[in-house]
Amino acid sequence: METAIDLLADWMQHARFDPTEVQREHAVVRQELADGLVQRNRVVWELFEQTIYQVHPVRHPTIGYLEPLSRLTREDLVAFYRSRYVPNNQVFVVVGDVDTEKVLAAVVRHWTGTPRGPETLVPMPTEPPQLTPREAVRQMEGKMVDMILAWPTVEL
Repeated sequence: METAIDLLADWMQHARFDPTEVQREHAVVRQELADGLVQRNRVVWELFEQTIYQVHPVRHPTIGYLEPLSRLTREDLVAFYRSRYVPNNQVFVVVGDVDTEKVLAAVVRHWTGTPRGPETLVPMPTEPPQLTPREAVRQMEGKMVDMILAWPTVEL
């Protein structure tokens, strides 16, 4: 457990963003974006999210979009990291057969002295009530049909 906490602390507190690795990961994400355009399960899920959510950011794919990714620089990544990957934005969860006192001591040992970051609460817009059915259709090649049915429940 100590090794895992040590590794997590190092990743969270000392990310380097090596320029070569940033470039390599850019290429990986660009390929994943291209692959997602033809993967039926991704297409139907993204279409669902864009249809069910009108204003909430969850309507956007986690991986993002190609155009903003193309503009993203290493400096942008570092700035985001420094503003968001800070102790006051972290939740540390451990599940399993562990000694709670040892885990807490290790977490305190590795995070004590790590400065808080800026408060970065981003207000989430409230979805307008859905008063009529919404539907979306996208044609794709193949003989299969993918479909999602959903009903509004609790707010995000």
